[in-house]
Parts: sequence; C-alpha cells; structure tokens
Amino acid sequence: MDDTYDFVYLRIAHACFNFTIVLFFIFQAWLGLQIRKQRIAKKAPQFLIIRRHRKFGPVLIPAGVLGFLSGWVLIYADSGYLFKYPLHSITGLVIALLLLVTYPVSRSIKADGSLWRERHYLLSLLVMCLYSIQAFLGIGILF
Repeated sequence: MDDTYDFVYLRIAHACFNFTIVLFFIFQAWLGLQIRKQRIAKKAPQFLIIRRHRKFGPVLIPAGVLGFLSGWVLIYADSGYLFKYPLHSITGLVIALLLLVTYPVSRSIKADGSLWRERHYLLSLLVMCLYSIQAFLGIGILF
C-alpha cells in the first residue's frame, strides 16, 4: 500500500476543518460589517451583534492558526518537508500571521480609535481574500 494513501483521510479532515473555519470567519466578517455599517450610519449599536463579534473572534484566531499548523504537520509527516505545496504553505503562513496580528489590533480599538478600527477592517479584508485564495489552492491539492 502506498504511504500517501494513508494520509488521504487526514487531508480530507484537514480540508473539512479549515472549510468549517472559513465559514465561521465569513460569519465573523458579516457581524463586523453589520457593526461597521451601523457605526457609519450613526445608528444605535446593536449590542447582541457586538457581543457575538467580540466573543467569537478570540475563538477563531487559534482555530485558524491550528488549521494552518495541522496542515504543516500533515504535509511534513506525509512528504518529509513543509513546502511540498509552496503557494498553499506560504498563503497559510501569511494568514496565520495576519490572524495573530489582527487580534491585538482589535484589542486596541477604543471608542474613539478609528485608526485601529480601520487597521482591523483592512487586516480582516486581507485575511478573507487570502482565505478564498487558500481554499482554491487547497482544492487543487485535494483533487
């Protein structure tokens, strides 16, 4: 039996886990956009949306990083080196680093801190764009 065959199920599990994380990030982004739209329109904040966004973010950051690290462990165990799929690996690394940067930026947002809000928004947009590229690259690897 081929050794690569042993890792097929782990690759599928990795893909499913990360796909789920991407769906949660889409939901998180939607919550953030709702908050942003309300603030720009100078409407009263909806505290339920704000609370969900604030509670969900700190859970998603480690989950996203874990998804990346699990991919690296999987590919290293399968092939013996980390950059068998260099575009996918580098994109994942950049996403993980951006996630780690986005969290302290989000914690720096204060009531009057529009500069930190804008940074958080731009970093989040970049993460979402990279996740879509990452998913496309991952599907190419999986099939």
